Amino acid sequence: MNKHPLIMVGALVALAAFCAWGDWIYEGQWGTKGSGEGQFYGPCDVDAPYDGHVYVTDSANYRVQYFTPSRTYVWGTRGSGNGEFLGTRGITVSDDDIVYVVDGLNHRVQYFTRTG
Repeated sequence: MNKHPLIMVGALVALAAFCAWGDWIYEGQWGTKGSGEGQFYGPCDVDAPYDGHVYVTDSANYRVQYFTPSRTYVWGTRGSGNGEFLGTRGITVSDDDIVYVVDGLNHRVQYFTRTG
């Protein structure tokens, strides 16, 4: 059976769903390339729970960065000890306010309270 027509139909359905959202409106950005506070080098994932704080996995800087709703830097760390990271990949904040971080090069998942 030729699967290409099915793939094309799936792609068209996805495109139609995307177009139904309407036009995207640019809201802004923050950060530049680098290793300082609020700078990124290889960001991989982001989570912004209901209160507007933002958590970003900054993979090539081996850290997670945490920001207030106004995008003010709060903390970030790197290393291989508890609470330190090497090769961060994914991040999510659960409904009970626990932050889960995929720590790729340390081969583990770490979890924390929302403030680190």
